[in-house]
Amino acid sequence: MDLLWAEATNTNQWAFHSVNCPAMKRFITKIWPSYRLPSAYRLANSLLDSISTNVDAENVKMINKAANLTVFADGWTDVNNTSLVNIALFAGSGSPNIFKVC
Repeated sequence: MDLLWAEATNTNQWAFHSVNCPAMKRFITKIWPSYRLPSAYRLANSLLDSISTNVDAENVKMINKAANLTVFADGWTDVNNTSLVNIALFAGSGSPNIFKVC
């Protein structure tokens, strides 16, 4: 469950310290009284490392099966003038493959 919670946290870009939110704790306790959320430290370290390793392994499998690879890159600045870069990889193999990011 901790890995699933960490994946949800990362995918939704929630702050790691959101696990300290009293409303979040009440919500989780209500739906699953025996479950205890992992600490913010654990989310940001060992769980994030595990998710990253799993995502990398899935992506390598898709790359190895792909007949073609296409890399897309784009960059821009946000309202604070911070540079942002997006890099996407398409592994063409007859059907669309969606890469996960972490």
